[in-house]
Amino acid sequence: MASSSTTPATDSSGFDARRIKWLFLLGHPERFRIIDFLAERGEEVRVTDIYRALGMQQAIASQHLITLRDRGVLTSRPVGTSRLYTLAHPQIAELLNAVRPYVMANGNDDSASAGKGKAKK
Repeated sequence: MASSSTTPATDSSGFDARRIKWLFLLGHPERFRIIDFLAERGEEVRVTDIYRALGMQQAIASQHLITLRDRGVLTSRPVGTSRLYTLAHPQIAELLNAVRPYVMANGNDDSASAGKGKAKK
């Protein structure tokens, strides 16, 4: 039997809640697109290049970039009148890559949202 210190069912320190909040942060569609784009690039990218490549409005992209930076998902540094953004930790790209085989194996199954507003048959 595993000890409770290695496999806790619940976490009284709040670690579970922090993980849930962090994953929720990544689950926003626009933020996910930004993170995925930066993970694929694997280098610092100008804010202008991010919003243009993703077809986002500059103000919306900037809001999400600031949120992700403030939460420790991204880092940024000023360069002239612009900012360069990159993933704060390579493990973020690894996390995205870890779910890729599952998504690919399940095709376009959108069962989580299928039937919203409809009765299932």
